[in-house]
Amino acid sequence: MGNHFKYHSLDISEINEKLCRICFENANEKLISPCLCKGTSKYIHEECLKQWLRYQSDTIFGSKCEICHHVYSIEINSSKKLRLILNKSICTTILFYFITLFFALILALIPIVYRNLFPYNAIVSIFLTLASFFFFIVGITATCLTLGKIFNIEKSYSWGIENYQEQKNRASLIYKLIGLP
Repeated sequence: MGNHFKYHSLDISEINEKLCRICFENANEKLISPCLCKGTSKYIHEECLKQWLRYQSDTIFGSKCEICHHVYSIEINSSKKLRLILNKSICTTILFYFITLFFALILALIPIVYRNLFPYNAIVSIFLTLASFFFFIVGITATCLTLGKIFNIEKSYSWGIENYQEQKNRASLIYKLIGLP
């Protein structure tokens, strides 16, 4: 019986080559080193790590390396975009709000006209003023809801994982030792 095992000789350049510890590739994108791991586990593609973190947990906050247990430094960026949204259901809603606004304005004007046409009565005047104010508020609400439906403010988030920086870690240890936050 002969020896069926093959030995693979590795070149020194293959050992020193930076490879992603998840996909084992290097050419796709920039490799980062987000934790304390050394050697072949040190480098990882940011996108590979982001996918792994999304798969692993519902929240990214407090995520840590499964090997060295270092908590990843995660940077979150947010931006707001204003975009115009028009579709059939939105147009129907807008039409409803404009009709509501029209009737609210008419009903808000009736007490003012009524007060000027008929003799002064304090109780009726107070009631009409409150009714006018109520319909004015309904009209303002309809206007705001209509504008909110037409123009949607979309908030989008992007997040990334920062490289581990030994100096930053030392500074935080020094701050903890002297009692600073």
